[in-house]
Amino acid sequence: MPGSPDYWWNARTSDNLSGITSNVIQTVQSIVMPEINKRLSDEGLINSWINDGYAGTTEIGRFKYLTTLLKTKGNFDTLNQVVETFMQQSKGKPISSRAIEHLKEIEYSK
Repeated sequence: MPGSPDYWWNARTSDNLSGITSNVIQTVQSIVMPEINKRLSDEGLINSWINDGYAGTTEIGRFKYLTTLLKTKGNFDTLNQVVETFMQQSKGKPISSRAIEHLKEIEYSK
């Protein structure tokens, strides 16, 4: 949900669920589906990850998925930029070694 990572509807057994159901349907149609549609293409997913949209994964997860996808698509200029930026930002952090391992796994070389 915008501005909040989670949203929970409160319902009791005595509640009329039509209002909650209507709100859930409206939320799925107006918020959830447009977000899913943005990521249906490889380019949409790449753009989301490049712009730091990585809900549902971690920083290192986003890096792994993004670099793998960029390498597979042959988008080496963007791949090099992503790797350089990530390695600068993660310098001295534990995720740096995990990133290096991943780059070896995907046989990355600049």
